[in-house]
Amino acid sequence: MEFRKVRHTDNLQLIVAFYTKIRGLEVLFSFEEHNDYKGAFIGKPDHDWHLAFTASKTKAEHQFDVDHAKD
Repeated sequence: MEFRKVRHTDNLQLIVAFYTKIRGLEVLFSFEEHNDYKGAFIGKPDHDWHLAFTASKTKAEHQFDVDHAKD
């Protein structure tokens, strides 16, 4: 695996719909109720990368870091 990006979300269905219906990617694997998480791995078959999204009862909290700071 060359590249993998994982992100927690509050709306897994919306994220999956965006990447599959609008961006043309595919769900490579998905899971339900694994340690109270569900998720989807999205990408292109036979490529060495994918995006992974998870959801749970815990609200997603995203914070800016130094890569997002304005100069």
